[in-house]
Amino acid sequence: MTKLPCPLPDLASILEHLPFQGALGKRDLASGFHHIKCSPEARRYMAFRHPTTEAVLRWVVLPFGASQSPPIFVELTNAACAIFQAECDRRGLRVKLFCFVDDYIILGVTHADVVGAFAVMDEIGGE
Repeated sequence: MTKLPCPLPDLASILEHLPFQGALGKRDLASGFHHIKCSPEARRYMAFRHPTTEAVLRWVVLPFGASQSPPIFVELTNAACAIFQAECDRRGLRVKLFCFVDDYIILGVTHADVVGAFAVMDEIGGE
């Protein structure tokens, strides 16, 4: 089993950061692995033989079942979370963001802060 680049947070430790009468939001990345493109240099190592047609195919995105995919994916989503958190802080949003593999959890002082954090994620994540 490949060790992840950083420990994953557990729900109890995340909820310790929830402000009294605060707001909570969650965002899930649908098919997140398939949004990460492999570099052309890496694709030569991503070949597999189709079980029915025997054709040799290559992944152009991060494959879900490869042994190194989870640590790569977690490293990228944690980096994105840090970028989202920095932008939320810059905009004065009172939120704390956490990432658990492909789920982002947003804890905010108010509902408006959490909605603002979603807007940051939409804006920056769409770039």
